[in-house]
Amino acid sequence: MKRLSITLPLIIAMLTNAMAQNNSYDRPQEAAIEADVNKPYNSEDVTFTNGAVTLAGTLTIPKTGSNFPAVVLVVGSGPHDRDETIFEHKPFLLLADALSRQGFVVLRYDKRGVGSSTPGTPDDTSVQLAEDAMAALRYLQTRPEVDARHIGIVGHSEGGSIAMMNASAHPDEVAFIVSMAGPAIKGVDLMVEQNRLILLSQGIEANDLMLQPVRNLYEFVLAEEDTEALRTQLSEMMLSENDVNILCSPAYRHLLQYDPTEDLKRVHCPMLAINGVHDIQVSCKTNLDAITRLVPHATVKAYENLNHLFQTTDGWQGIDSYASTSETLAPQVINDIVTWLQSTVKQ
Repeated sequence: MKRLSITLPLIIAMLTNAMAQNNSYDRPQEAAIEADVNKPYNSEDVTFTNGAVTLAGTLTIPKTGSNFPAVVLVVGSGPHDRDETIFEHKPFLLLADALSRQGFVVLRYDKRGVGSSTPGTPDDTSVQLAEDAMAALRYLQTRPEVDARHIGIVGHSEGGSIAMMNASAHPDEVAFIVSMAGPAIKGVDLMVEQNRLILLSQGIEANDLMLQPVRNLYEFVLAEEDTEALRTQLSEMMLSENDVNILCSPAYRHLLQYDPTEDLKRVHCPMLAINGVHDIQVSCKTNLDAITRLVPHATVKAYENLNHLFQTTDGWQGIDSYASTSETLAPQVINDIVTWLQSTVKQ
């Protein structure tokens, strides 16, 4: 078995953010929505299925009108609920509210194994999660309030990748997609770049040579087919048990090997792709450059001073800054998504 060594701290953040709860957090955007007793839309708890998995969500429907365009909101990696709750931020609550106020039916749902949704299996990857998103879209097709010709997907982080996958695989059903920091480069490259950016947020400038051992590890994880042998080797490298479990999981190994290039080439529906310039999890420039090259008709926008969660940030800051800011989603981002979707549906 090949021997490896790591001389630089390995950051196995994937695209998952800690979801600590603390009632002292100030979340004014959520509070404003919850305080509004005259919302121009109704909220309904719903369930739908993907095979043996039952997914539970919230459907918001405008009170006036009919034959509405509709949106499925797809969360990023990690155990997220329907609001994509992170440090008590609820970005999908904000998006659903804004979109339904402007005439969209919106479905957001608990990821399999989270909240009121039933568990999946240990072997689940983004492939199964993409099937869940299509099950959500097909549920919307059955709703009498929805114009089945105009249903799309808005995904954040891994959810953005899932939007791209489904637009490629189901062009007759997915009418439009919005990728909010959805990865558009091969997983190994994504994770090496993520290590570089997270180190940069800690004041460490790592070049390609310094990061080569990290790349070697990720490539070894992909090359070693014997999971138990891999687990032994990683343990001998003094990685934590949690890191070993992540690196050996089917979901992480799929993330590392997945190359979205071919899927992106087959995205022909309208697409909006956005990133924060100070995103330390999905590199803004690398990501948007790839989308611009592979999906030339896509609308692409980079936001100065925004992070992976599209919060206003002062330069390169670590993941702990997600909790310390009271802003959940920059208002300009919400406005831009709503405006682009309105324009797209009209066209």
